[in-house]
Amino acid sequence: RLEQNYRSTGRILSAAGRLIEHNQQRKPKSLWTENEIGVPVRIVEFENSQEQAEQIAEEIHTHQQQGGSLSDVAVFYRINAASRIVEEAFIKAGLPYQVARGVAFYNRREIKDLMAYLRLILNPADEIAMARAIITPPRGIGSTTLDRILTFAHGQQIAAYEAVRRAGEISDIKKSVSSSINVFVNLIESFKTLLTGPISVLVEAVFRQSGLESLLTKEDSPEHDALENVHELISAAADFGVKNPEATLADWVQQISLISDVDSVQSGAGAVTLMTLHAAKGLEFPIVYIIEVADGVLPHERYQEEDELEEERRLCFVGMTRAMKRLTLAYPRWRMVRGINLRTSLSPFLTELVHEDVEWLNREKDHSEERERFQKLPAGDFRSWNVGMYLRHPMFGVGRLLSKQSEGDKTRAVVKFPSYGEKTLILEYAKLQPLDPDECQI
Repeated sequence: RLEQNYRSTGRILSAAGRLIEHNQQRKPKSLWTENEIGVPVRIVEFENSQEQAEQIAEEIHTHQQQGGSLSDVAVFYRINAASRIVEEAFIKAGLPYQVARGVAFYNRREIKDLMAYLRLILNPADEIAMARAIITPPRGIGSTTLDRILTFAHGQQIAAYEAVRRAGEISDIKKSVSSSINVFVNLIESFKTLLTGPISVLVEAVFRQSGLESLLTKEDSPEHDALENVHELISAAADFGVKNPEATLADWVQQISLISDVDSVQSGAGAVTLMTLHAAKGLEFPIVYIIEVADGVLPHERYQEEDELEEERRLCFVGMTRAMKRLTLAYPRWRMVRGINLRTSLSPFLTELVHEDVEWLNREKDHSEERERFQKLPAGDFRSWNVGMYLRHPMFGVGRLLSKQSEGDKTRAVVKFPSYGEKTLILEYAKLQPLDPDECQI
């Protein structure tokens, strides 16, 4: 049954084995190793995701200063979007890194698509941004039309976007296509009116009104994290705005350019490895960090059935058993999701690890009864919800309950979300979860 482990220390293996024992559909195994017992597995609570990333970067820097190799270290995460804040912390700390079996955050397709709009809004002469934005999402403007627009721009010696505005002067463009171009121009002009407001509001508006959100919603799947990546970009914009109240969109875009232009891997210097838990199978590292171990992230909020929860637990187990010498599971008390700070709930996997071979650091409170918070609300509990309370929706984020009304065997509610406005939802199907007033900051 392949019960002997040759990779991990005794304490790492013991903790991982205790976790996976909760999977009922797994054939029983008694894992053991002849390796040293090793240091305790650490669970570390941080105030927020940024503190989590910065402290991990500091620990890794210390490891390097003491003669350790950066190649010894890996940082795992359940969702791709989690890499953004880690990448930025590592760049700030001067730590080379590589995103293994994946793409660095600001180089991901959906991020570049949205950033193309923002760059075009700031600089109508940006031909590359215009060419990307006008055809994404598809709006009936093909490569032939784009070539004619650029030819016209070069011939008239005008900016690409000005050529788009004057597309009616290009005789080879059909009226139907010209109509689509006018819609695009009106869209860009409407976005410019938001330049004086909060950066995150503009980014959110571009994402929704451009059609990018609808496009990604159709494409999204458990294996495709595009929506979560864009939500993380919106959070980055909101965070930048909070820290720099006088900053403009141009300031934020410039900072992103500086970050994304940094060569994160220095030849011969070694590099920290960043990757998702899905990509980690078959690998091993002396030092492993698993970050964002919070309910809704690990396990992911998409899980509905017990077998899906067991798959999430198996992913966590795989990540833990990649560690050879030292293993840290990190938990932020607050996470920014789509520009809103949310109080996280402890991952049930962490409560399953509690044992003498696990060291819990920066523990804010006793989590002995926390497990109860992860039980799904039974049908009908929402009938006691009060108008004005906060609710969390898996797509729309956190909103406030404005009204509710029973209609036969269904309960219809109106919930106002900061980024989406008012939504009418059927509570029996909406997958809403209540939050305490002190669990969110809107």
